[in-house]
Amino acid sequence: MYLGIDFGTSTNFIVSLHDNQQLYEEQFGDYGQSNVFSNVIYYTNSQYVIGPAAVRRIEGANPLNLIRHVKSHMGDDNWQTFIPAIGRHLKAQEIATDIFRAIRTKVEQNHGNECISAAVLSVPYAFLYHQRQSIKQAATDAGIPVIGLIEEPVAAALRFISLNQLILTNVAKNILIFDFGGGTLDVTVFSCYNNGNVIQIEVLNTDGNKALGGSHITECLENFFASKLNVHVDQLDKSLREEFKHSLHKLAEETKITLSYEQYADIFEYFSTGDILELVLSRDELNSIITLGHSFKCDIEQVLDCVVSDIGLSFSDIDEIVLVGGSSKLSFIKDIIVNLFGREPIEYADGGKLVGEGAAVYCSHVLANNTKYNIISRLSQSIGISKNGRFVSIINKNTKYDFTSPIEWFDATGHKLSIYQGNTSDITQCTHIGDITLNHSTKGTIGTQLTLSPDGKLMYCLYEKKFEQIIKIDEGEIPHGNR
Repeated sequence: MYLGIDFGTSTNFIVSLHDNQQLYEEQFGDYGQSNVFSNVIYYTNSQYVIGPAAVRRIEGANPLNLIRHVKSHMGDDNWQTFIPAIGRHLKAQEIATDIFRAIRTKVEQNHGNECISAAVLSVPYAFLYHQRQSIKQAATDAGIPVIGLIEEPVAAALRFISLNQLILTNVAKNILIFDFGGGTLDVTVFSCYNNGNVIQIEVLNTDGNKALGGSHITECLENFFASKLNVHVDQLDKSLREEFKHSLHKLAEETKITLSYEQYADIFEYFSTGDILELVLSRDELNSIITLGHSFKCDIEQVLDCVVSDIGLSFSDIDEIVLVGGSSKLSFIKDIIVNLFGREPIEYADGGKLVGEGAAVYCSHVLANNTKYNIISRLSQSIGISKNGRFVSIINKNTKYDFTSPIEWFDATGHKLSIYQGNTSDITQCTHIGDITLNHSTKGTIGTQLTLSPDGKLMYCLYEKKFEQIIKIDEGEIPHGNR
C-alpha cells in the first residue's frame, strides 16, 4: 500500500494506491465525516486526537490543548508551545509527528492492519530545505516510510495531466497552477508536452506569498464578526478569551467554506460571553470584507504578473489555468484570473484533492522506476554561504534539481560553515538552514561545493589546496536545523 499525503496548513487529505493502481481516498471515521479533515490536534494527559474529533473535544475544555496550523512552524527550532494537558512544551516537529502517527494508525486500520509500504509527502514549493527535511523527519519518526517529497503544485500538475492526457502533444503547453491554500499562495508555471512515451513536466517559474492564504481570510472574518458583536477580545479574562477566540475561529472557518460554494451563509451563533450573532452574509459581502483595508487583490495580481513576466511570457501565453486549494474557490479569486487572463480558469469540484492524488501517483511512479513522467523541478530560493558578512549564492534560484555547483573558496575562520537560503545579498534577510562542522585541523582556504540531488537532498564536498592540487577533505548531507 502506497500513500500520497497532502499535509496542509488547515486540512489533510490522504490517498492510498494499491496493486490494482486504483486510488482510494482514505476515510477517517471519528476524525470527520469527510475524507478531507482539519489539520488540528487535541491533547489530553493520556492521548491525543486529530481532525474534527479534536475540535469537538475542546467544547468546555482547555483550548490551549488544541494546536492548529503546525505546518506554518515546521523547521523553526525556536518555536514551541506549552500543552497544559501534558505539562510540557512541544516543538512543531514533535506535534507533526503525533499527527502523522495518528494518520498512520487510522490508515492501517482501514486496511486490516496492512502496513504502509511507502509514502510521498507534498510540500509547498516555497518550503526551504530545512522545512522540507523537518516535515519528512516528522513523518519518518511516526513510522511512515517516506521515499520522497513532491512540491504541491507539481503534484497538482501531475494529477491534472494524468486526468487529461489527451490535451498533450509534442507541442509544449504552458500550464499555470494557482494554489491558494490555508497558509500560503503558490503560483507555478509549467511547460508540458508529450515526448513519445514520456510526458515532460518542467517547472518554468514559481512565485508566491508566504504571508497570504486562507488563514488570513479567516482572520478577516473573525475581526468582522468581533466588530459586529462589539466585543473587545483583549479585554476578556484569559479563559473566556481563549474560548471566545476558538468559537470565533470555528465560525469564520465554517462561513468561509460555505461561501466557497454557496451565494449566502445563514449565521446564528451563541458565544460564551452571552452574545448572539445572527445575520446573513453574502459572497459579495465576503469579498468586500476580505479586500477592505487589505491589499489581497494587488498582492495576488503582483504574484501572477511576476511569475509570468519573469520568464518572458505574457498572460496570453498561458494555455491552461488550474485552481487548487480550498481558498481558490472564493469568487474574488476567479474574478482576478478572468480579468488578467481574459478567460475562465479550470475548476474541479474536488480541486483540493489534486495534490494528494498527485502525490500517490508520484509514489507509485518512483517505486516502479517508471519513465512515463519526467519531472524537472527548480530551486525556489538560492542556496549559499555567508562570506564577509554577505550572502554568496552557490546554487542560484531556478536552478534545475540534479545540479553540482562549481567550487566556492573561502577562508576558514571558525568551527563550522553555515549554509543559508534566500534571494538577497543581505545575510540577515536569508534563512539559516544548516551547518557543516569543520575539522579542528581545517585551516586556511577551503573550497565548498554543493550538490542538489533529483530527490531534493543537499550534499556538500569540502576541498583544500595542497601543493597546487585540489584534495577532497570531507563530504556528506547538509544537517538541517536552525540555530
